[in-house]
Amino acid sequence: ELLRSACVKTQDVYGSLNVRSAGSLSAPVVSRIKNGQCGITVVGYCGRKEDAGNWCTVQFGQIRFGVVHARYLAITDK
Repeated sequence: ELLRSACVKTQDVYGSLNVRSAGSLSAPVVSRIKNGQCGITVVGYCGRKEDAGNWCTVQFGQIRFGVVHARYLAITDK
């Protein structure tokens, strides 16, 4: 299983990234992570493989499973 670290990079410096229950804008928001926050674990492929689309599965703090849009993550290790 591929694990990588990431930071949130939203367009709004004071904003936060919605963490959803599934890879869809209509999926419920289960949490939020503040812009600039690092230490997010990206599980598996993130926005690069056909099965992932533009969504990334993440773990962070109390979040054991969440999905975020790849556009708003900066992978910090390859």
